[in-house]
Amino acid sequence: QKTNQVKVDGQDKLVIFGMPGQFKNPFHPAKLARELSQQLDMKLFGILGQGGLHMAFIHEWAEEFPEVPIFVPPARVLRTAPGRKLIDKFGKDRFTDFPAEGWAELKGQLEFRLMDGLLVHVDVPTPNEGSKDSKLNMLKTMAKIKPVDPHDEVFCFHPPSGLLIGGDNLTWHFKDGEKVPLMLKMAGCKCGSVGLNKQAIVADPVYKERVAEHWRAIMAHDIRVYCGFHERPGQALEGPRVKDILLRGVAAQMNPSAGCLPF
Repeated sequence: QKTNQVKVDGQDKLVIFGMPGQFKNPFHPAKLARELSQQLDMKLFGILGQGGLHMAFIHEWAEEFPEVPIFVPPARVLRTAPGRKLIDKFGKDRFTDFPAEGWAELKGQLEFRLMDGLLVHVDVPTPNEGSKDSKLNMLKTMAKIKPVDPHDEVFCFHPPSGLLIGGDNLTWHFKDGEKVPLMLKMAGCKCGSVGLNKQAIVADPVYKERVAEHWRAIMAHDIRVYCGFHERPGQALEGPRVKDILLRGVAAQMNPSAGCLPF
């Protein structure tokens, strides 16, 4: 989860990007976000979904912030079993489609790109939704999943710092020499690089040029730091080679003969 202060119509506001749950933490992130808003005396501009796979705790954020708009990527979230429960409980009007190119009023502060044209595995229950919480069960699930369902991911760029927050269609970043867990190796993660998730999320062949257009727009930013949704503190990819590493990681797995390259 990322929280940023922005200025909209002369007023300071907060943008919440991501809706995590409590897990084993002593406090729920939504409760902490409420406290932060009150302490800073800043209203929330909105609560933003991170992508079609990040939806297990949306209901908890909707309950905590009934007065704040919640933006969700439109391709997948509300079509899943958890999404249908959200509609049954709160009504479809409670949720707004994430805008394809972010918000004009946030230009230069926080810039977003909704990457559609992707495919992902069909919805599978998480431990929070009743499945067994074990590494073995997770490995069995990963071994079975195939990308067949329409999907979208959200990328966020913070111009002042040059930070790009990537979607789950990119692999996690591990520094050179770190041990990469087996389940993440299966998804294409390896030390010292960032590439496309080769197992769970892929470009739909029908929309490959559209996906390449998204990448061109993302890579046009002055990227100086990169991290995904899951990287731990200190795991960010930074330095003069950040953009080059990202470009090579993406280009290596896209088909040049399809007219999608160069970026």
